[in-house]
Amino acid sequence: MEDVHIIYNNEVGVAFVWDEATVQHSPINIIFNSTVLHFSEDELVFFSEHIQRALKAPFTSRDDSHTCKSIILQTPFKQVSFAINYAELLAVEDLVKETLFEMELHTILHQVL
Repeated sequence: MEDVHIIYNNEVGVAFVWDEATVQHSPINIIFNSTVLHFSEDELVFFSEHIQRALKAPFTSRDDSHTCKSIILQTPFKQVSFAINYAELLAVEDLVKETLFEMELHTILHQVL
């Protein structure tokens, strides 16, 4: 993966952009659940909102959070949703939240420097 700039990674996935593009102007690629999603920054913010809604939804199986994929996580793409467990939802939340933070930090540093 030497052709990519990794924005953030954790135990569930990785967020990156291709090296020839800047973070602000290229799709943000997120890999998790053996799937690659290509987001604009607005779509990633929208996905983050879906994650927050999923975290607030009533759960039927928090006790069995590592095996029961009882949460449907919607994406900005109406044809794509994920069935995940609570632990995965927390990890995806971290991945998306930290990716957005790193992108904002990059933008601020680029403006200052």
